[in-house]
Amino acid sequence: MASTGLTLSTLTLRIKRLRQTYFISAAATDTVLAVKKKTAKLVAHDPRDLRLLVPRADSISTTVDYAALANPKDLLVELDDKAVLDQLNVPNDAVLYLSLWISNDSNAADGKWEAIEIPKPAPLQEPEDDLESDAAADAHARS
Repeated sequence: MASTGLTLSTLTLRIKRLRQTYFISAAATDTVLAVKKKTAKLVAHDPRDLRLLVPRADSISTTVDYAALANPKDLLVELDDKAVLDQLNVPNDAVLYLSLWISNDSNAADGKWEAIEIPKPAPLQEPEDDLESDAAADAHARS
């Protein structure tokens, strides 16, 4: 069996922003700042202009929490740059939310953090016309 190069202390993190998901490999001993630096390379922003948030710092999930996203100001908490992933009990395949600093054109220090907006995916459902034509084709093939 071929080795993937991943050890038990290697985590894959899903960083979600808008309709995008970034997959980041990190060591359990990495800090949040280290994860932000890896993410910053992918989004072409300075790590200081990134915030990583979770619904609850005491229980980081591997699923998207749409209930928390409905009211992010009250339910999402920012992860501290100095915190270590292992100490935060970050599981493999954890979902973290990314917010970027939107600076004012005239003064970079003036600005605001973008809102966390992760849309729910559309249900996987075939259109009715396709289902009917598939059924007709199956019936024709049997006759």
